[in-house]
Amino acid sequence: MSNIIRLPYGGGASFDVQILIDHISKSGRNYIIQGTQQDTLDKHRKPNSLDVWLRVNVAPRHRDTAQSTNDVIAQLVETGYFREGKFECPDSDHSRLLKGIELVSQ
Repeated sequence: MSNIIRLPYGGGASFDVQILIDHISKSGRNYIIQGTQQDTLDKHRKPNSLDVWLRVNVAPRHRDTAQSTNDVIAQLVETGYFREGKFECPDSDHSRLLKGIELVSQ
C-alpha cells in the first residue's frame, strides 16, 4: 500500500497522501467532495473540491484538466486513510450529497 498518489492526467504529477490529510483537517470538515468538472479551472464551480485542490497544488501545469478521477479516488481509498461516500457540498446547496472521500479514524 503506497502513500503516493499518481494523477493519470497530471503529466506525471504525484503527491504524498499526508498533504491531502492536512488540507482536509484544516478545512474544518473530515471530508472533501470529488468535484470532477470538465472545464477550465477559472470556470470551476466547486472551489472546495478535490479536483480544484489537485489542479492548483499538485498539477498546476495541467490546471485546466480534470484531475480527481475515479482512479485517484480508488488510490486514496486503497491507502486506508479514506473511505468513499456521499457528502454535503460546501460550494452549493447543502442538501445535495456528492461523491467524495472522508478521513478514516486511525
